Amino acid sequence: MRGRFEATQPEKAQYTMQLTMSLEEWIKLKDQLSTDAWPGSDLCWTINDMVSQAHRTYFPKSKEDA
Repeated sequence: MRGRFEATQPEKAQYTMQLTMSLEEWIKLKDQLSTDAWPGSDLCWTINDMVSQAHRTYFPKSKEDA
């Protein structure tokens, strides 16, 4: 059996990358990307959202926040 992969417009396809880093590393990367230039700015906002969710989930300010 033979198969062939072909994409007519690969620049318009959606690609997914999975990255695993410590929270400290994510914060450092977010700080490095915090510019107004796209696409770094979008990535920065996405990382910021993930870091905020991690803080709310794993480091609540009080017992009521948990």
